[in-house]
Amino acid sequence: MKKYIPYLKSLPQFEKFTDQDLLRILEKAQLLEVKKNKVIYKQGEHDNYLYIILKGLLKSCFDLDKRNFTEYFFVPGDFVADINTLFSKGASRHTLMSVIPSSIIKIPKEHLFEYMCEVPNFQFAAYNVFSNYINAYEFRARLIISYTSSIKRFLIFMEKYKEYIDQISNKDVASYLGITPETLSRLKKQYLTTSYKTVKLK
Repeated sequence: MKKYIPYLKSLPQFEKFTDQDLLRILEKAQLLEVKKNKVIYKQGEHDNYLYIILKGLLKSCFDLDKRNFTEYFFVPGDFVADINTLFSKGASRHTLMSVIPSSIIKIPKEHLFEYMCEVPNFQFAAYNVFSNYINAYEFRARLIISYTSSIKRFLIFMEKYKEYIDQISNKDVASYLGITPETLSRLKKQYLTTSYKTVKLK
């Protein structure tokens, strides 16, 4: 795991940590190399790990009334954990899975909490787990609430996830944006052939 220290130090959460600190964090970590559409944990399960994405793309989704909804997408550098399980004994409220082949560092919850007690500064990195989810939630909430136009929602999504758009299914993107797959297909085609790119987003 030592070879991943330079990458971790490039992240804002760990930029002030020494190599020794990061080795301590990683001493019980595992590297997961997952294929496309691999489930990391399922809704209703208890998952006691923090995940740091090295490469690839993950999504969180949930089932409700026999339908599946895409909640968030996570990219390299993001911290992912099921908050309901990580900081309590509740079951996961969503499923976490890979969208494309991905590399992920997996760290046990118990190890993280032990290290937080030993090194108070690490609490800052732990708080970023919350921050990561808050940012993801706010981004999607503002996308749905602030922009009633499907065009603008799509353009904002493209700004953030453009490099992944051809690797994410229309069903997942449409669910995330709150539109139908048919509407998304139309928007994608028009995006390539019209002046959608010039639509003002503010």
